[in-house]
Amino acid sequence: MLPGAANRMMKMAETSIEAHHQTAVADADLQNSAAHSIDNRGLIEHRQQIVFSAVTILALLGTFVMD
Repeated sequence: MLPGAANRMMKMAETSIEAHHQTAVADADLQNSAAHSIDNRGLIEHRQQIVFSAVTILALLGTFVMD
């Protein structure tokens, strides 16, 4: 058997595990960012609906007042 072969194999395995862990953490961060973006988009759309509803109601009220 080669001297130090077991240590080299263990070091390679640990390096591989660490790389996999870093990739998993990066993927989780990306998914969290996408989820926050979707949440923010929903909030913006809700606010737009409220504003457009208010404008529509004001336009209808203005129409009735002009009669």
